Amino acid sequence: MPGEIVGKVIKSEAEDLPSVYDLEYRASEDDAWYSVYVVFDAQSHTLTIKYLCTPEVYERVLHAAEFHTESQADELARRFRPISQQLQDHDCAKLQIGATVCAAHGTGDNDLRFYDAVIDDVNRRSHSFRGEEEECLCTFVLFWKHGRGDGTLTTANIGSICTLESDYQIDPRIFDFVTLVKQKISASKYISVSESLGSASNGPSSLKKKNNVESSQIRPLETKNSMTRKSLKWESEVRSRDEDIGSEPCDVLAGAEEKDLNPSSIKKFIFEQTTILPQALVFPRLSSDPFARGAIVVDSQKKVQTIYKFLDNPNNLIVSSRGR
Repeated sequence: MPGEIVGKVIKSEAEDLPSVYDLEYRASEDDAWYSVYVVFDAQSHTLTIKYLCTPEVYERVLHAAEFHTESQADELARRFRPISQQLQDHDCAKLQIGATVCAAHGTGDNDLRFYDAVIDDVNRRSHSFRGEEEECLCTFVLFWKHGRGDGTLTTANIGSICTLESDYQIDPRIFDFVTLVKQKISASKYISVSESLGSASNGPSSLKKKNNVESSQIRPLETKNSMTRKSLKWESEVRSRDEDIGSEPCDVLAGAEEKDLNPSSIKKFIFEQTTILPQALVFPRLSSDPFARGAIVVDSQKKVQTIYKFLDNPNNLIVSSRGR
C-alpha cells in the first residue's frame, strides 16, 4: 500500500508492557487501531512502538534510515492519535447520526479489532435499571470506513463503541522522529535551497517561477487565529525551485517579528494548522534587522499551496505569545 510503514516486529512477554498507553496506532498490517506507547531514541534514530496482543507484546522498531520519502514520514504521523474514550451506558445520548467513532468489529472466531466507522442510524430504546446500574439497550448502525468491514453496514451496542478526541496535536515523540526522518531525506535539498537563497539575497534571482504561483503583497491581517504554543506573524512569498534534486522542493519565504524564532516552533505550528510537517530554516540576521527571516520547505506544489493558502488567508491573524 502507498506509504507503507517499515520496521521490524518483535514479540515479548506481556509483563514487559507498562500499564498506561497514551496513544493509538493504526497498524499497517491489518489497518486496525491499537493502544500503544512509543519510545523515541535520538541516538539510535529509532522509534519503538509497543502494543499488546494478549498474551504477547508486539514491538515494532522503526529506523529513520528505512524511510525513503517524506510522504512515508507524513503517513506515519497520521497513524497516531490520542486514546479513544470508552462510552458508558448513560452516555448513549452523545452518539448522534453522522458522528465518526472507533468501534470493535468481530468475526465468527470472536476476533475483535477496532476500526473507524460512521454512525448511520440509531435505534433508541428505553434503558433498563437494576438498582443504580443503568443498561443501554439502544442499537447503533455503523458504516465502516476502513478495515475488514470497509464499506459495509453492521449493528453494535454501546459497549463496542469509543469516541474520538476532536483536538489532537502531534505527540512530541512522533514529531521528533518524523523531523529526524525528514532531515535525513532532505539533507541534500537543504544545501541546494540554502545556496539558492543566499544568491537570491545578493542579486537578481536565478530561480524560475513554476506553475503560475504568485507572490503575495504584504498586508495587514484582520482576525485572530490562536495557536497552542507559540505563534508567528508572517509576511509571505511563495517560490518553487527547479534544481535537479529528485522531487521538486518548494518553499515559503517568511518574516516574523519574534527575533528568537526557531525552526521547531515553525514546524509544529504549520503541522497543527495544516497537517503538513515541513522543513524549516531561520536565516542569520543583523541586530538592526526589524524581524527574523526564514523559509518553510516542502516537497510538492500541492503542499506549498496549502500552506500558502493558510498564511495568506485574510481571516487569519497569527500572533505571537507576546502579542506581536
